[in-house]
Amino acid sequence: MTDPLSARAVRCLLATVILLCSVGASAQQLEALPRFQIELVVFENLAQPATAEAPPLEWLEPPLLQTPGSQESAALALQNTLTEAETSNPIFFRLSPALSMENIAASLQRRSEYRVLLHEAWIQDGFEGEAARPVDVGLLEQLKPVTGSSRRARSSSGEPLTGTMTFFRGRYLHLDLSLNLGDGPGRELRERRRVRIGERHYFDAPQISVIATVTRIETSEPADAAAADD
Repeated sequence: MTDPLSARAVRCLLATVILLCSVGASAQQLEALPRFQIELVVFENLAQPATAEAPPLEWLEPPLLQTPGSQESAALALQNTLTEAETSNPIFFRLSPALSMENIAASLQRRSEYRVLLHEAWIQDGFEGEAARPVDVGLLEQLKPVTGSSRRARSSSGEPLTGTMTFFRGRYLHLDLSLNLGDGPGRELRERRRVRIGERHYFDAPQISVIATVTRIETSEPADAAAADD
């Protein structure tokens, strides 16, 4: 006859092993989150009537992203710009020193029918579904730019750019934009779209438009390198 105490001990041991395996798998999953850089050029369409066509611009290949060491330096520079209240609730992203669409922003700014409102890039983990968190335009403007090439401006009417940008992973990568230039028809952009690594995506309202690109941050971790965008 089996000893009840021995059977109970075996069950407890098995339960402990299963729990530890589950915790270990969860920790590994958290460590394996891929990392991405999201770069946006947000601009106002001043043409009357506004056009929904993407402006003719020269596309250049994006530069290589910074090495992990320089990324950490950028993170420290960003942390130094936060107030005490902000550090009590740490943000989940950091500004990137590497901008790949400077020529696009400059080309738009030279044209009389466009006004560049925001050109910025940030680095974040690729959160899935409901775990994703929005990046607020207002917070971006409070942070000191890592690069002097970033551009933040008010619209032609003096209204500031407001809203959020949310990048998340599901079966595919997605970018959800919710942006405003004050009130009025055509002055808000609400669009969620699948995005692909290395491609440039055009969003249009049509008074406010966005060119966005997503780049994978490669690391030396095998788990990171194994994740794919599709």
